Amino acid sequence: MSLISDGSDAKKIDLVELNQQDQLNAAVSRLECCDFGPCQIMPETWKWLKLAALAHGKNPVAKEVTFALLGQLRTDRFIIKGFVQLSGESGRGYSLFTTDDLKKIEAEAVKKGFDLIGILHTHPDSVKPSVQDRLAWLTLMFEFDRPMIYYILQPESLKLSAYSIPLSTFSLLKESIQPIECELQDK
Repeated sequence: MSLISDGSDAKKIDLVELNQQDQLNAAVSRLECCDFGPCQIMPETWKWLKLAALAHGKNPVAKEVTFALLGQLRTDRFIIKGFVQLSGESGRGYSLFTTDDLKKIEAEAVKKGFDLIGILHTHPDSVKPSVQDRLAWLTLMFEFDRPMIYYILQPESLKLSAYSIPLSTFSLLKESIQPIECELQDK
């Protein structure tokens, strides 16, 4: 099937060829990326992220480590293309970082055409989120005013869990949180 525009120097557009090219691009995209929870990750990025997490996991005092995940939106999924290790205090059951740290990282990433997609941190023995993990995830989403993907990786087994919510659910959550006006009366 072809569409021809008017004029003597008309260009011929082959829709079948365009469709085949789109399918080829999608297939190449799938070959370039690995599934990574609700996202995909570039194989080279996964290789280096794994090495960084494993190196930390080999520490005799197993400490959690946190990484900011950077990438781009491709059609309907994020593609993780890089990461930055956060340098906050960490211990066996925690990893501290600030949203200011993440905002600085995001500002630099945006200059290079990337977005902050979320964070990944390690747990020495499980991928179950702690209460602190859940609070950190909610805090990140409200600080950045968008859903964030929150990953937990157990370095030795390479077990991974991912947490995210759809934008529509996040919008409902934001709308449902309203201040309640209160008056205190001194007696």
